[in-house]
Amino acid sequence: RYFADAPTSERQIISAWHAVADALYVSSGLLRPDDKFADLSGLPMWFISYDSDLTDTGGLLDYIYSVSRSEKIEEKDLSTIGDAVRILAPYR
Repeated sequence: RYFADAPTSERQIISAWHAVADALYVSSGLLRPDDKFADLSGLPMWFISYDSDLTDTGGLLDYIYSVSRSEKIEEKDLSTIGDAVRILAPYR
């Protein structure tokens, strides 16, 4: 339901969902589209740099760049799990 208006197939959404969960080392069933990265705790150390707080999504951005090869994505465009899934889905 959350991704009903997404211009991608359900298969792509599900694949992107699992890719984000895998990148965060979290079971896909524990994530919700509106989960904010700033509110998550227990993220892997590569996701959290030592000189920042949980709002630093640099590690996940690097992962998305490697998959999508897009330089248009900025950290401000990536604040929730749903944002990450929508960005990744077209490339799955």
